[in-house]
Amino acid sequence: MTTQFLHKKKESSLWYYRRRFPQDVARVVGKSVHMQSLQTSIKRDAERMARMVAVQFDSICEEARRDHKFQQEIKHVELASAHGAEAKRVVSAASAAGADAQRSPESVLARVPELIRLAATRVVEEQQRDPQGWLDTIRRWKDYYSSALTAPMPSPGPQTAIEAQACLNGIELAIQGQPLPPQPAADSNALQRPIAALSGNESCAETWASLCDRALREYQHKVSLPRYKLAQSKLPEVKAAGCTELEIQEGLRGWCNARLLEVQPRTVKGQLDCMVSALRCVLPKLTAPVLRELQGVMQPRVGDRQSMPIQEIRAAVNAFKSRPVPIKVRKDFGGGASQFDAIAVEVLAVLGMRPSELIKARPNALVTQEDVFGKQGLFLRLVDGKNKASERDIPLSDGTREVLPVQQLREMLEWQEKNTRSIAGAVTSLGTRFKAMTSGYTLYQMRHSWKDLAVHAGVDSELRERLMGHKLPGVAATYGSGIPLEKGLDSLMLVRRAIEL
Repeated sequence: MTTQFLHKKKESSLWYYRRRFPQDVARVVGKSVHMQSLQTSIKRDAERMARMVAVQFDSICEEARRDHKFQQEIKHVELASAHGAEAKRVVSAASAAGADAQRSPESVLARVPELIRLAATRVVEEQQRDPQGWLDTIRRWKDYYSSALTAPMPSPGPQTAIEAQACLNGIELAIQGQPLPPQPAADSNALQRPIAALSGNESCAETWASLCDRALREYQHKVSLPRYKLAQSKLPEVKAAGCTELEIQEGLRGWCNARLLEVQPRTVKGQLDCMVSALRCVLPKLTAPVLRELQGVMQPRVGDRQSMPIQEIRAAVNAFKSRPVPIKVRKDFGGGASQFDAIAVEVLAVLGMRPSELIKARPNALVTQEDVFGKQGLFLRLVDGKNKASERDIPLSDGTREVLPVQQLREMLEWQEKNTRSIAGAVTSLGTRFKAMTSGYTLYQMRHSWKDLAVHAGVDSELRERLMGHKLPGVAATYGSGIPLEKGLDSLMLVRRAIEL
C-alpha cells in the first residue's frame, strides 16, 4: 500500500512521498530518507502519484545496489591498481597511515592531486560505460563524498574532509572538462585548490561562470521547472569578481541595485531569493546581501486588507463577462486560463473564498448531500485549506435556485484538473489579469468586501464566519454540523443581490 508513505509537512497543504531507504542503499546514496513532492493537496491524486513514485523509488534502490560495486572500487587500493605504480605508492603509504590515527598534514595533502585524478578518471569511465544514465550515477557519487565532508568514512573510504573534497573536485573537473592537477603535484598551488573550495573567504579556483553552471545543475533536481528557469535566466546577469562569499554578495548587491531601477522591490526580492537558493547548492553558508529597499517587502500589503467598493466589484464581474472571446484560444491544458476569468471572479465575489481555494478545487469538490435538516442540495467542498476551519462545504444550489452558474463552475474545475500549471502560478496569473481590469484592485480585497456585505445584510455572525472559513471562538468551533443548506443559500443570495449581479 503506497498510502503508508504519504506525508504532509507542517503548515503545508501538499502531499509528499516519504520512504526510508534500506540500509545498504542509504550507505550508497548518502541519505536515509527519500522525500518527493507529489504537487497536489488532494489525497486521491496523491495516492495515484505515489504509485508512480514508488516505481521510481524501486529503480533508485536497484541502481544504488548495482553501483555499490563502485563504492568498493573507490577503496584506495583498488583505485591505485587501476592507475599504475605511482598511484600504488601513494595508496600504500596512505593505507599504512590509515592504521595510524596520527596522520600528518603533509601526507594528507600529498594525496590530493592523485585523488582528484582518480575520481576524474572514474567519471570518464562511467560516461563511456553508460552514455544515457551516467549523470544520475555521478550524482549519487557526489552525495556519497558530500556526506564524508562532515562524517569521516570508515577505512578505506575518505578519512578526512580534504580527501572527500578532493574526490568531489575531481568529479567536477571531469564534468566541466577542465585540466587536472599535475601528477605528482609540483607546486603548492595545486595542493591548495581543494582547501580553497572548503573556505568561503579564500580564493576559489573555478570561475564565476563555472560555479553558476555547477549550482544550476544541482538546483535543477531540487525545485520545480519554473523555479529553475528563473534562476537559470537571472544568474548570468550577476557580475561577480570571483567565487568568494564577499565577491558573490557584492555581485548580487550590484545586480539588485540595478534591477531596482526597473522593477518593484517585491520582484527583485523574489528573484534574489531564487538565485541565492541555487548558489547554496554548492555554497551552503552563502547569505543574501542586505539591502534596505528589500527589507519587509514580502509582507502582506496594507491595501490587500482594505475592502473593494461594491460598484467596482460589479463593474469587474460585468467587464469580464462582456470581454470579447480571443480570436486564438489555446485548446491544450497548458494555457488558456483566461477563458474562465468571468466565472472565477463571480465565484470569488459571491462566495467570499480565498483565491487559492478556488484554484485548488477539482470536479470532485462539487458534491450532492443532505444537511442536518434532511435538505438535499449541491455543495462546494473545500479541503486542504489554510487551516482546519477553512475545510467547509459551501451551498450552491437546492435544485430550484443557484447562487452562481454551476455548470460554468464545473467546466472550470474540470479544466483545472488537467492543467499542468502550479497553484501559485495560476493564482498569480489570475490576480494580475484582475488588477489590470480593475486598475489595481486585488482578488483578496473582494473577500474583505464580502464580509462587509454579509454584515450589512444581517447574516448571523457564526454562519458568516463559517462561510468564510474562519476559526470560531470557544465551543462554537466544535459543535454544529457546518453550514445549513437553506440558511447558507439565503445568506449568499443576499450578498449576490447587494452586488446586483
